[in-house]
Amino acid sequence: KTIIFISHDLNEAMKLGDRIAIMRNGRINQIGTATEILTHPADSYVEKFIAD
Repeated sequence: KTIIFISHDLNEAMKLGDRIAIMRNGRINQIGTATEILTHPADSYVEKFIAD
């Protein structure tokens, strides 16, 4: 099953999702596992998002 769950809470998303998509201006900016996003942020936007 696939479920799309929308949240602005990164910790919540990491607990609930196997794969996470980070969106910016209506477009997917990065998609991956929590570990992938934390260790290899796609750009400065993702870096700032995960730092908050």
